Amino acid sequence: MAFAKGKYAKAISDRSGMEFPYREMVKEWNGHLVHQSEFEAKHPQLELRSRSGDAQGLFDARPDREESEVARPLAPNPFETIAASSGIINVLDAEPSSANALASSSSYNNFIVCVNCGFTFWLK
Repeated sequence: MAFAKGKYAKAISDRSGMEFPYREMVKEWNGHLVHQSEFEAKHPQLELRSRSGDAQGLFDARPDREESEVARPLAPNPFETIAASSGIINVLDAEPSSANALASSSSYNNFIVCVNCGFTFWLK
């Protein structure tokens, strides 16, 4: 069966409803017959790519370390300042042999925390 060439034929676009020459019409991925100026290609996200699942376990994995909390009491009224708005806070330790690395390695009993700069100064 032979088809006509459509030299003078007109077609109506499924997108806009306008009349265009039949030879300028194209078919979209969803089956709609549209004009060349209205054509939109299929978006890549509509094509699903098969992907494998994420890896679940690690080889030779170990559980997270759980360290017990250590209660370290401070002396009564441990915070004192040198001046009213100096920005330096003197923090006194409750016990001379504290668990701190610096305090246990030598005889540090208190330290000063500078609020403005964030440094800690240990005092003998």
